[in-house]
Amino acid sequence: IEQISALRNIVITAGGQLVHVKPHGALYNQAARDPLLAQVIVRAVVAIDPAMRLFALAGSQLIAVAKAAGLAVAEEVFADRRYDAQMNLVARSQPDACIDDAQEALQQAMMFVEQGKVISVDGQIMEIKADTVCLHGDGKQAMALARLIRDTLTQRNILVRSLPPHH
Repeated sequence: IEQISALRNIVITAGGQLVHVKPHGALYNQAARDPLLAQVIVRAVVAIDPAMRLFALAGSQLIAVAKAAGLAVAEEVFADRRYDAQMNLVARSQPDACIDDAQEALQQAMMFVEQGKVISVDGQIMEIKADTVCLHGDGKQAMALARLIRDTLTQRNILVRSLPPHH
């Protein structure tokens, strides 16, 4: 609550409106699997502003808990990360957890968007919902990859837009 409130105050002071929250890093990944932690995060968002949208790993416990609490969600997929057979992101401590090849990341992003599927590291084709596609800014080719994905989506007549605020 303290972190979200501080961020919200900064955004308001700058003349904006905080419309979504996304946990980061280890907290994001742990809340994807741990329903108790997911409940804590959802309660914090609801306490600050129940009209905010929660961004979370597609198909995760955090998505389920947020939906059950009536929060708007954005099911997030990652173009530049690999998935395990349980639909979790492969830990960055594991070799090959990140997809550094732009064409491979593009193929994964397009599979999310056009087919609603992802191929796990062990070769399973799994269904996944994609409301928003994340790229890591610390990736080797983050800007080039972002442009490549956006251009490909546009060429295929797939609308790229911000999610509208939830009211």
